[in-house]
Amino acid sequence: MIVGVARVMLHDQGLPLHLWAEACNNVVYVQNCCAHRILGMSTPEEDYSSKKPDLSHLRIFGANIYMHVTKDARKKLEPTA
Repeated sequence: MIVGVARVMLHDQGLPLHLWAEACNNVVYVQNCCAHRILGMSTPEEDYSSKKPDLSHLRIFGANIYMHVTKDARKKLEPTA
């Protein structure tokens, strides 16, 4: 199930298949933040710590990100991000 969901995520976002491990990690993380029937519709984290998990940091898998490239790592006319 984990690999199947990761495959769908990679194909949906048009990402290369070498990112399969990162996709699998993402699937497991999100599943652990979701409610489970066996736990009485609470999340594993909520069951363990009695606190609801904060999900405000989650982003769409495969979303664009930008990283700053330091001055010493780029040439004069190369992009800074």
